[in-house]
Amino acid sequence: MENEAANLECEFKTIEQDYGADHLDLVLTTGYLTRLLSNARVVRYLAQKFPDILAEFQKITELRKAA
Repeated sequence: MENEAANLECEFKTIEQDYGADHLDLVLTTGYLTRLLSNARVVRYLAQKFPDILAEFQKITELRKAA
């Protein structure tokens, strides 16, 4: 039982550390997308060539604004 508790605590700490790095990546990525989509030429290009990707990028930046 003690071994299970120790293993669980170790796994929890690992997840906690990974969450911090993942959250930082998410914040940096959304900031980059926001800046990228503020450029009209980039938005026009994405709208012409990759409208589905543009829609997803816009969803991500809108979620950031709502938070």
